[in-house]
Amino acid sequence: MILFNTLDNTIPPDVNSSSSDMGSIIGLSLDIKYQEIILKLLAPFAPHITEEIWREMFGRTTSIHREPWPIYDPKLLTEETITLVLQVNGKVRGTISLPSTLTEEEAKTAALADEGVKRALGGATPKKIIYVEKKLVNIVV
Repeated sequence: MILFNTLDNTIPPDVNSSSSDMGSIIGLSLDIKYQEIILKLLAPFAPHITEEIWREMFGRTTSIHREPWPIYDPKLLTEETITLVLQVNGKVRGTISLPSTLTEEEAKTAALADEGVKRALGGATPKKIIYVEKKLVNIVV
């Protein structure tokens, strides 16, 4: 129930604007294709206003609730870079951005080359390096 209340509170109050472009109502400059996708995603949470916008602004005669759900591209969901948290003895000493295809050895090498980590190590040799895949590198002294 909290989710619906939160989403309902995010709908802008000035939807009765005289503009014929939904993008200008919500403050975005979007292609019509993306405006339709946003409207379809919003429809379950604000059915009446989305139906009005669908018919009046987009000139559709069918119901928005009978339209197919937007299809996503899985390739667009993969991240190209990740942010690794660098720790020395469990204390955060910095973060670095690296390609998401990195190996464990590359992550450890990059962590040891970081200036914040070097400063925290103070010339000491690490006893153990713990790598949590695509999340963090913890260097134990």
